[in-house]
Amino acid sequence: MNTWKIKSSHYYSHDSRRRDLEFNLEGVTIITGESSTGKSAVIDTVNYCLGSSDCDIGNFIEARSSHVAILLTNGTQELFICRKMPVPGQKASGKMQVLSGSNIVIPKCSDDLRLTMNLETSLLNIQGVLGIGEVKKTGDSGSKVSIRNTTPYIFLNDETIISKRLSLYGLAGQKAKTVIDSYPYFIGAITEETLSLERELFGLNKGVEQEEKRQEKVKSSYEQVEKDADNILYEAINLGIIEKDTLEFTFQEKIDLLTTINSHTNKKPPSKTNSIYNELNKEKRQKLKELDNLEKELDSGKALSSTAKSFSTTLSSQKDSVEAVSFFEDKYESSNCPLCENSLTSPNDILLNVNATFESLKAEVETAETRIPKIETYIDGLLEKIEIQKQEIGRIEDKLKVIVKENTELSRAEDRYSFIERLKGKITFFLEQQGRIKLPALQSSKYREYVERIKDIESMLDPELIEEQIKAADSEVSQFATEYLRLLPTSVPCVGNKVHFSSKKMTLSILQSNGSLIPLNKIKSDQNYLALHVSLILALQKELQNRQRPVPGFVFIDQVSRPYYPSDKNDEYKKEIKLKSDSEDKEVISVKSYFDLFYKETEFNKNLQLIVLEHAYFENDERYKKSVKYRWTEDTLDKLIPEDWPTYESIKNGK
Repeated sequence: MNTWKIKSSHYYSHDSRRRDLEFNLEGVTIITGESSTGKSAVIDTVNYCLGSSDCDIGNFIEARSSHVAILLTNGTQELFICRKMPVPGQKASGKMQVLSGSNIVIPKCSDDLRLTMNLETSLLNIQGVLGIGEVKKTGDSGSKVSIRNTTPYIFLNDETIISKRLSLYGLAGQKAKTVIDSYPYFIGAITEETLSLERELFGLNKGVEQEEKRQEKVKSSYEQVEKDADNILYEAINLGIIEKDTLEFTFQEKIDLLTTINSHTNKKPPSKTNSIYNELNKEKRQKLKELDNLEKELDSGKALSSTAKSFSTTLSSQKDSVEAVSFFEDKYESSNCPLCENSLTSPNDILLNVNATFESLKAEVETAETRIPKIETYIDGLLEKIEIQKQEIGRIEDKLKVIVKENTELSRAEDRYSFIERLKGKITFFLEQQGRIKLPALQSSKYREYVERIKDIESMLDPELIEEQIKAADSEVSQFATEYLRLLPTSVPCVGNKVHFSSKKMTLSILQSNGSLIPLNKIKSDQNYLALHVSLILALQKELQNRQRPVPGFVFIDQVSRPYYPSDKNDEYKKEIKLKSDSEDKEVISVKSYFDLFYKETEFNKNLQLIVLEHAYFENDERYKKSVKYRWTEDTLDKLIPEDWPTYESIKNGK
């Protein structure tokens, strides 16, 4: 026997006990029993010992086991792998023990274990013993072709065996990529040396890509720098500092020009004459106030003049009327009025009154005529003062205009000064940035070395040949799977059609006679899914063993009776299902066909070891009964881990 098989698995309690499971190294090993007895935990145990990042072993077993272990053998050498169980709150433990030799003595209890290795070191030792090369995967410097990548070829657990989407165990999530990437190595299309060269090639191509990006970055950086320089020069042109044709300068000439501009002293203009402007404004406001007062006096004078003239005219008219009596004062003494001829009671007295009135009016007219010239003289004086005031205000305004013009020019000068200072600030920052930033340069010698080495590696590699070898392996796997499928119970569309397997994305489908493919999720029927998954894993094992590849030769299969006696639909099927091998019941015949295939295949291929976890038990099939190593039922009162094993918490609390 050259292929590695699993000889036993072991469970250590917290109180120095050990539980052992032994497996038939040839043929089929069957563990039957009811649900929740620990059958599926056997697969999880092997997976955990082979370096799983999570411990998926059921809580009942995990709480009562301090360590788990497996023993592998290839007929001449043995490999013992033990791993500490995680304490509550941990996903997994990294403490392991790996022993290899011709006759390993299994430690009796947990006190005898020596877990001195971490997970990474342990996996490297395991891979070295199994013959898995220590190589990096192409395109992934952090991952390795490891024992972890072999689990799809050795486990057909309860989540995969009738999966509608996963063709193999471990293809969910990020792990799918590592499985796909490692497949060419495990089927022998590429060797450790080839993988190393491919990884080097990948790194070199990355190096070339980085150098080209660096070159592009240099180009882009300089383009941006020159653009920034031009923007600053545009501002200098707008300020009249330089001519427009400087934009045609070379880049270095532009840098020199900016340096020159930055070194020139920008003379600050004198301050604006705001104090004189304010004094003149104050004086103007005072003059305007005085002018306003004069104009008000003028208006009053004109009104007085107008009134005086009107009064004088009225007096003159009255005087003229009264003055007519004077023509009669010496000649006329009649009793009648000389004007209207009405009878006068006292003619002489009236005449005297008229004369008196006349004299009074005459005096007033003379007074009025004397005052009017004085008013006119006063008005003329006001007009003269107003004109002088306006001339004074005009002279002040002329001075203010001169100051405003000067201040406007000074403001422009100050603005230009500020713009130039701001421009010099930009230039200073620009030049300092150029001094600090070390623009990457293309490393021509390294670039040439990369290119030359790439040519050397490409001459040693033949990607087309590798691709053809992968396709050939896929074709053989598909052919083997088709042959197995024809021996198993199926329904449309599996009946009469071929299995198509592609490792490019690890897809499983049905190839119809017309050449069209039916993807896995469209096939339907749990019976078909069971047949396809079993056929594929047996085909992969056959191909790997034919190619003598370093993949263990054992396969764990979790319950082929699942589609026919689904425990999720019938609680009765959670118990052991007793069957008669000579029954004509369709479901019994279907389940039996799988075991017929298992026995036939292991008889033909001594390097293949099958471990089947089942609810079904053929009570009148001696071959089947002989294969049953453990039977965990109500009758046997047995299970993987005894009920009386103490838990971690109880030991910790001293109970």
